[in-house]
Amino acid sequence: MRILTADDVRQAVPMIEAIDAVSTAFEALSTGQAVVPLRTHME
Repeated sequence: MRILTADDVRQAVPMIEAIDAVSTAFEALSTGQAVVPLRTHME
C-alpha cells in the first residue's frame, strides 16, 4: 500500500479533474451504479 500526502495528490491530479471525478462518483453513487466495498480497518 502506498500512502499519499496532500502534496502528492496536488501534483498528480489537477483540481478541475479531481472535482470532475468526485462529481462523477457521487452521481454513480446516487443512481446505484457505484460499487462501494465495506471499509477495512488497518492498524
